[in-house]
Amino acid sequence: MTEYERLYNLYMEKSDADLKKIINSKIGYTRTAVEVAYDILKYVRNIEDDQLYDQKSTTDTTPTKKNSFMDKFKQFLSTFITPNVNAPKAGTQITNCNISENCTSTPVSSSAFKIKIKYDDFKLPRAQIQTQDGVEDYDLQIEYVCISTSGDENVCPMCAQFEGKIFRATDAPKLPLCPSCACAYDCYFKEDLPSNAVISNKEDFILPADCTPLFYKHQQKSYKETDTNKIICMCESDLKKLSEFMAPYIAAKFDAPPELACRDLLPELYMQLGKWDMAEKAINKCIEAKAYYPDDGLAELSYLTTYHKIADEVLTFLQQNPGYLQRNMYKAMGYIEEEKELLKDFLRNSKLIKKLKYNNTNQLFCNTEETI
Repeated sequence: MTEYERLYNLYMEKSDADLKKIINSKIGYTRTAVEVAYDILKYVRNIEDDQLYDQKSTTDTTPTKKNSFMDKFKQFLSTFITPNVNAPKAGTQITNCNISENCTSTPVSSSAFKIKIKYDDFKLPRAQIQTQDGVEDYDLQIEYVCISTSGDENVCPMCAQFEGKIFRATDAPKLPLCPSCACAYDCYFKEDLPSNAVISNKEDFILPADCTPLFYKHQQKSYKETDTNKIICMCESDLKKLSEFMAPYIAAKFDAPPELACRDLLPELYMQLGKWDMAEKAINKCIEAKAYYPDDGLAELSYLTTYHKIADEVLTFLQQNPGYLQRNMYKAMGYIEEEKELLKDFLRNSKLIKKLKYNNTNQLFCNTEETI
């Protein structure tokens, strides 16, 4: 009896748990590969007969029917499961029934089952299974999840409280947990949980506000978007919900998230455009929402005042000295320490000045064009 024939008999006769244990222990496939294959096998077991067997067959006992199924079952196992490989990482896609160390795909014949395991951001993995009759979505029926953070020093307290905690998949905290969330679900079936595993209840933790996914979405877009108007619109939208977003942080006395686009990026954009009143208004809204907690935000208002002063002085100087060389500005203005750093930032990013390339520096002019 060949190994595949033995597996076929197990597949038809043994329970799901027995089949999984035998495949795992006797053949040595990795746990993740077995978990996925096991769920696909459960799916295959429930497919209509005419999808599994040769449609020309007339009875369950004909050799044609059994051999047709055996061929597909054998091909399914040989192309889908690869022994001794690392588990695929979230964010990758496994296509055409193949798991390999770098998650590449291997073409198989059109008669074989084709499986794609999809890892969408912050969702449990799902399978797409293609048979001769089309493509179907299949829930892998993950029973438990363990939340894993990025593990570095920048993990915010909202995420940090969930590190290593195990939840029932149907009752787990929904990701993302913060605007810069890098958390992921590690998935388990019940029989794979450690014997000493503790199942947590999400109600025992501080849960993020319902608007957190919107903040995450805008956070990711704002640092990739090149259109300043669009970034400002997203950040202004977030400002309207900022108090709601910050409420769980304040209630738990958690420090505010280290990255928050409407707090960190929006005032800077208004300052670059010379919209000083709008910059001040944005900072004050962040102060009202306690978005600088445990700080009070007064340092940001002081920064704005100093930056505004330097901008006015530089623009006055350029009105009197149009075309002045950028490399000479630092000496001409005479700023030191913090003010010198603010001058560098202004000359580098402000939309209030226009630069013309001149040798290895720039000629500077006041920008008389209408700003955004």
